[in-house]
Amino acid sequence: MKQILIWDLPVRLAHWLLAALVLGAFALANLVSDESVAFAWHAIAGLIAVFVIALRLVWGLVGTRYARFGDFSLRPTELARYLRGVFSRDAEGSGAGHNPATSWFAIVIYAGILGLGITGFLTARGNESAEEIHEVLAWSVIGLVVMHVVGVLLHVVRKRENLIASMITGRKIGADLAGIPSARVGTAGLLIGLVVAFGALLLSGFDAGTRRLTLPIVGTTLTIGDTKDKGGIEHQDATGKRRPGGGDDESNDHEDEDRSGPRGLANDGTGGLEMGLHNVEIFVMAVMMAGVVLPAVAADDRPTAGFRAEHAEIKEHLRHLDGMVGALDGAVVEERQRTMTFVVKFLDEHIRSHAAWEEAHLYPVVDERAGRQGQPFTASMRYEHGIIGRAIDGLSTLAAATPPDAKAFARAADRVLGIIGAHFEKEEEVFLPLLDRSMTRAEVEAVLKASSAH
Repeated sequence: MKQILIWDLPVRLAHWLLAALVLGAFALANLVSDESVAFAWHAIAGLIAVFVIALRLVWGLVGTRYARFGDFSLRPTELARYLRGVFSRDAEGSGAGHNPATSWFAIVIYAGILGLGITGFLTARGNESAEEIHEVLAWSVIGLVVMHVVGVLLHVVRKRENLIASMITGRKIGADLAGIPSARVGTAGLLIGLVVAFGALLLSGFDAGTRRLTLPIVGTTLTIGDTKDKGGIEHQDATGKRRPGGGDDESNDHEDEDRSGPRGLANDGTGGLEMGLHNVEIFVMAVMMAGVVLPAVAADDRPTAGFRAEHAEIKEHLRHLDGMVGALDGAVVEERQRTMTFVVKFLDEHIRSHAAWEEAHLYPVVDERAGRQGQPFTASMRYEHGIIGRAIDGLSTLAAATPPDAKAFARAADRVLGIIGAHFEKEEEVFLPLLDRSMTRAEVEAVLKASSAH
């Protein structure tokens, strides 16, 4: 066991950016007056946090192994077992990736921050009910953050595993095969660039004098904080025009109330339609945020797109198998036997044949392109095929035992599925990029056609 790379750089950056933005926004909202210009900065920080969440959601679908939501441990039984284990003296570490507690925390905190963004948007558009929900959500999110910090510290003390350091360095103690091959520095640079650009756009649309923020792209204007002035300072009407007003002059206020709703929303009989349009604006904002990155990852025109698509299909089946294995403990004996037999049959028929195909057709091309025919560039991956094959044989033995040990089978199956997932990722991060750089799509398709002819 040694230090291996688990968290890629985009995951770590998103984690610490969200921590800084959420805590900073909460501090500003509670330490300064809502009549202060500084109060508006909490809204800007909140909008940037929502943008970071949008990018993290995309990365949770297309990122490295442990960044993906498919790797999260979200079964209630796993969470209960983990929480019991935290207080056990002989408890093991959390393993690679998110443990059950951090998996659930990530999902809930993302939802909470998105909820803050939506209610904050509605509040700035004049919805007073949303303002109350916004405040409750803010304290709830901070409560979750405190629970998270306490939980991490408890984990560090009880399990002797420094989760804080691992979220800084990206490394944890584990088997070499479980690590990811790359920190994805280029993607991290793109993430930082997008966040900085979005923040700059927000600042360019902010008027400190009126505390109005015009959102980029959609052009929606938000009024941040309490803009009521005192004495002879000018007031703004619903159209943004300034008018003189004194503290004793109530006629102007009544006039405004006749033609305006709360916080200056037009009260001309179209209020319901206007609030409906506000909800559309929220949806458009979310689409715009996700659309910044999705086009870059959705269109796969790489020469090895066919190989990658095949991997994606197999990995989808493996996720299904993982769910079946996770349900073994609560199944009746007959169902356990059928599940174990099915898992072994699938791995034997599909993973073994895929490995044989790679060694016969894909790996020779990789060795040739790497200039390593004498000492194969793919030697370690061929060795991993042997490990996977022996592990499948072990599963077959466990499934054939009488009576079958479901817990032992589940542990062994988790290990096999983890090795296969890491193996695929290494191929996608090391071998296939080599072919993308050195081959055309036609050449890759020729390899596929040649292999199918045999």
